[in-house]
Amino acid sequence: MLLPIAVPVAILLVGLGTVQNLHGYRAATTLEGATQLLPGGPVATQVVMKTLGTNGGGFYNANSAHPFDNPNVATNLVQIFLCLVIPFALPFMFGALVKNRRQGRTLLVVMAVLWIIPLTFGMIAESRGNTALPASVNQSVGAGQSGGNMEGKDVRFGAGGSTLLTLGSMGTTAGISSSGVGSYTPTGQAGALVPILLGEVSPGGVGSGLVGMLLYVLFSTFIGGLMVGRTPIYLGRRLGPTEMKLVMIATLVVPIAVLGVAAISTVVASDTVSQAGAHGLTEIVYAAGSATNANGSAMGGLTVTSSWCLISLGVAMMIGRFLVIIPALALAGSLGRQPFLATTEASLDTTGRTFTWLLLFIVVVVGGLTYLPTIVLTVVHAALG
Repeated sequence: MLLPIAVPVAILLVGLGTVQNLHGYRAATTLEGATQLLPGGPVATQVVMKTLGTNGGGFYNANSAHPFDNPNVATNLVQIFLCLVIPFALPFMFGALVKNRRQGRTLLVVMAVLWIIPLTFGMIAESRGNTALPASVNQSVGAGQSGGNMEGKDVRFGAGGSTLLTLGSMGTTAGISSSGVGSYTPTGQAGALVPILLGEVSPGGVGSGLVGMLLYVLFSTFIGGLMVGRTPIYLGRRLGPTEMKLVMIATLVVPIAVLGVAAISTVVASDTVSQAGAHGLTEIVYAAGSATNANGSAMGGLTVTSSWCLISLGVAMMIGRFLVIIPALALAGSLGRQPFLATTEASLDTTGRTFTWLLLFIVVVVGGLTYLPTIVLTVVHAALG
């Protein structure tokens, strides 16, 4: 199904400089006269599938930071486009399937807002530079440098381009990165961490689809109905006690896994982080959130080869997949068995501006109340320290 898009884009990437051949290592002579082995392979075709399918990873085990994988600004933009095109297309598909395109537009607006805000703050923070450096260090844009916080980033992208691809993919299940998140400023790290902790609903991934956002929609519909005294009905199906229990199970299981693994890891695996304090705790929470939400990215300072990390992150990964999709499927079956209820004046409108603001508020508040202490102890503490 992805071939009609993958084939022409792969050809485009080859034209832009991404490696695509069937060769192994080739010897090349450097300017100093030394011999260097250059790895080849079918890179462009795998880049298309890893981004279009929101899989992440990379042919050279360097994600999208390797110059043969992502050689210039143009390929960087192509990769972020491929990463987002299917997730942002899902609301349009949803609106067509339920025969109400306004429902899809509501999801799209909320997804877009939740994607833009952390990305904007992160890009501004990284472009301004690292405030921990002394004033004598020049971090401004000039003829010899791109400016900003360039630690862990490549000069061919600059701080802005590196942050765009890295933070722009954190709301998906791709976890694509062209720079080191562990070298970001605390605000930049928050731009990567917050979309993951919110459940990667902005805009979601190819595998997870709209599951996370639709759980928030049902929760918002129920809360909104209680607030205004109207019947909580979504797409002609009444939301009763059974449905809301399933919604809460699917919503709460992820933060329980994330915070549980992170809390235990601070005791039994504190030696796996590169730094103590807020930054080390950020590395642990980031790894737990990334594994549970199927993101796949990590901060470079964390060593995950210990038995505890391998087992705990593997368990968190399975919890984030199966203990979310199982109650979600049960919820779909429960709603599907109900008779269709026509929309009346007593029903809550789930397509207007009021509900859009309510949905956005519910996503932020539920995520904020769940993870606020953790965020304060990690990126906020690091920023203030």
